[in-house]
Amino acid sequence: MTIEKQFEEEMNGFFVSIIKGFGFDMLTSKLFSMLFIEPGEISMDDLAERTGYALSGISSKLKMLEGIGFIRKIKKPGSKKLYFIMDSDIKAIMRNKMQKGIEIEINPVKHKIPHILDKYKKQYELSKNDRFKKQYDIVRFYYKQIMQLEKILQKTMEEMEKLM
Repeated sequence: MTIEKQFEEEMNGFFVSIIKGFGFDMLTSKLFSMLFIEPGEISMDDLAERTGYALSGISSKLKMLEGIGFIRKIKKPGSKKLYFIMDSDIKAIMRNKMQKGIEIEINPVKHKIPHILDKYKKQYELSKNDRFKKQYDIVRFYYKQIMQLEKILQKTMEEMEKLM
């Protein structure tokens, strides 16, 4: 085995152990690791061959990684193969994850929850139903936390931009 292949295997093993620590299964961890250290895009067929897993298993894990914003799918003109790529800049990965969190959770909360709370505020003030009042309080506290989280994420992304 070449020294280059030894390096690749050792780094893949290292990154797999880190990713598994976040609760991902072995295949997802392998794919994440392989894409992270790959200098360019890699086809789904190549990933299946390298991991020894079927295309169907590879496909579902890649869709999940793409859905949570870790990787991007690329289609090359004239090719029927699907290619995937991951940014190996950890700051860019984290910035993208934070931005996706803002888009998926924070923005909808900012736009919907205040209207819902306002709609039921009078009922909340007049109600003797403890369950309803506790539910309302849970949602109100959730909204407050999300607004605080947005400030933290915005500050963190600003600080990350300074480092880039």
